[in-house]
Amino acid sequence: MDRVIFKLENVDFEYEGDIIGVSNINLEIEKGDTVAILGPNGSGKSTLLKILDGLYPPKKGKLYAFDEEISQKRLRDKAFNKFFRRNIALLFQDADVQLFCPTVEDEIAFGLRQLGLSQKVIEEKVERVMSSLNIQALRGRYPYSLSGGEKKKVAIASILSLDSEVYLLDEPTANLDPQTEGILIDQVLSLQEQGKTLIIATQDMLLAEHVAYHVLLMDQNKKAIAFGSKESIFSNLDLFYKLGLLHGHQAIHEFTQSYIHSHRTLQAS
Repeated sequence: MDRVIFKLENVDFEYEGDIIGVSNINLEIEKGDTVAILGPNGSGKSTLLKILDGLYPPKKGKLYAFDEEISQKRLRDKAFNKFFRRNIALLFQDADVQLFCPTVEDEIAFGLRQLGLSQKVIEEKVERVMSSLNIQALRGRYPYSLSGGEKKKVAIASILSLDSEVYLLDEPTANLDPQTEGILIDQVLSLQEQGKTLIIATQDMLLAEHVAYHVLLMDQNKKAIAFGSKESIFSNLDLFYKLGLLHGHQAIHEFTQSYIHSHRTLQAS
């Protein structure tokens, strides 16, 4: 399993009231991969990310990460929990869930402070990531006073600053204008060049086309119905029509158009 960073074996998760979150997920993700999780609303994409992040323990089955079985007991070990949290960063779909500090600058610096970095290093990283997302003007703003798109950019900045090994991104392009979507893709490409592992839950076919190496398709039954290379999955249009991800006036080639890239990238240090 040395190349496998995540492995799920027959994983089920249920919410309170016996509401199915995901059902019988079997999946292996290798280090350095970029996986797009595609599916209709309510298919379990966000739930799967939270399982990978250790927030939702499987009701059945097993989750492995970093060659360890991940359980609530294992995560209670302080040393392992610190290692696990240091290496995985999660972007929530709803930025309001993620933001809680008094200013944007504090928000971006919060995770860095938890890592025990020096103030000088924190300031440098905060400045770099704010510049990369063009949010310097928001530095002293209260996050809850921002627009939806601005909140999303701040939430993205707060995880990009951490230099984690794994990035779990839940609908990262939601509420972003086209220019900022292009900047986000630049950031993803930069992370790929650094060998990071990215798992992206999205309905944005264009994003998946641009950045994914592999694609996982999930259906309304909360099941993974297909996993493979981007090329092999995108060549099967019937799957996309079946899931409601394409309609009769669309074809997959429509998603090969280009985002406007900013060519500004975040360099880790």
